[in-house]
Amino acid sequence: MNTNQLLMQLEAADFDDLKEIVKILVKELNTVQNALEKLKSEASKHGIYSQLS
Repeated sequence: MNTNQLLMQLEAADFDDLKEIVKILVKELNTVQNALEKLKSEASKHGIYSQLS
């Protein structure tokens, strides 16, 4: 699905649909943030995090 298709679907969505979409996006964002924190932790253990910053 490209950006234009997604935008068309969002424009057609009602408020409840948008609330569900936001819940999913927040959950996915939290998953990504948790993965990044684990990656930072592992990198720090191996002394490479300071090189990545």
